[in-house]
Amino acid sequence: MLAERCALLTGSDTDFVMVVTAAFTGDRWGELLGLPPERVRPGEVDIHWKLYELNGRFYRGRLKDGSMRTLDIPLFLDDLLARQLATPRSCTCHGTEDPWCRGGRYVFLGQDRTHFRRSNYSDRVFRPAADAWCPKRSPKTAMPVLVVAGERWPGKPVPPGHQPCPENRSPRRPVADSRAWSTDRGAAGARSADGRNSFGLTAL
Repeated sequence: MLAERCALLTGSDTDFVMVVTAAFTGDRWGELLGLPPERVRPGEVDIHWKLYELNGRFYRGRLKDGSMRTLDIPLFLDDLLARQLATPRSCTCHGTEDPWCRGGRYVFLGQDRTHFRRSNYSDRVFRPAADAWCPKRSPKTAMPVLVVAGERWPGKPVPPGHQPCPENRSPRRPVADSRAWSTDRGAAGARSADGRNSFGLTAL
């Protein structure tokens, strides 16, 4: 469910495959980011490289000898990774010297072909998917992850900052209290019997 929520929040299957891979292999964050396609083979994955973010740049390094390993993977994960690799993509890095990433092919990249950033991914994807709450980020307050209740059950999660509103309304950010839904501008709207607010949204 956690992997599914991550993918629904971003709209990308990559997030689903990445979170499932992390769960079944125990890979660290940098090991996931640094996984090149040539290290994925039928039934196994070589964990030999890592990508580490420093001051907005990524450097690529080998793991310590004791950390390098080859992992057997189950058939379903083998299939997921094969599908992930069906569309090869290269990152947008332009490093000119080692150990900085010079650009290359990686299994897990964002939709814009950049590397995922740990803090950004945690705040905007992983924690909201795990808790069903978007964390407080100044000046915004914490708020529940909303879903479009008009979609098929369980609804479609809406990423923070992308809440849809009726055409005749200016964009507003719904937030919940113990009694009803309100907006940044103070307009209140009680939930209907099916849990929707006046914007057609409900909590995840």
